Amino acid sequence: MRQRSEQLQSIGKARIMTMRKSEKPPVGIVPAAIVSRARIQDLAAAIERYAGNYDTSIRHIKKWASEILKHVEIIEGESENNNNE
Repeated sequence: MRQRSEQLQSIGKARIMTMRKSEKPPVGIVPAAIVSRARIQDLAAAIERYAGNYDTSIRHIKKWASEILKHVEIIEGESENNNNE
């Protein structure tokens, strides 16, 4: 009797997992180039806001500019990959 109960529980869990998989579509992954473009826009806006504020440390702006360059490399890498395919 206990074995039968465990079997039914196992079947029930499998059905729930199957049902959950079919109810929810898989989450897609946003391409890195799209994320990088959005981040570049955010960083550029921050630089524009803070560029006229001399109280802000130039260190922050340099850090943001460096991050922009990293994102540009990601975008260039993705476009190279797309051209090679």
